[in-house]
Amino acid sequence: MKDEFALCVRELFLAREYFAKLRGQRKDPNAPDYIDYTWKDYCEEIGISCVTANNWTKRFIPREVTPNGKDYCLGPVPPGFTAAVWWLQKKAEQERAERRGA
Repeated sequence: MKDEFALCVRELFLAREYFAKLRGQRKDPNAPDYIDYTWKDYCEEIGISCVTANNWTKRFIPREVTPNGKDYCLGPVPPGFTAAVWWLQKKAEQERAERRGA
């Protein structure tokens, strides 16, 4: 179960890194550097609070820096993990369906 949890947190980790690298602002929607989709929006879309997502990603060690090439999450698997697995599976199913339709 810990491996599956690490896979889910890897998705959050990669998304958080992506949003952290975005440059721009969120105050003026007419500005050329306006960011209309943020880390907070992403978390809301997948049904998880930003605080929870941030806490999970802080405990994450990506496979790129581990000696055996595996992702790890420090600490116990949280009680809400089953919801995260469901969301990840649903997202993967949607992506497969989109690829088939494309």
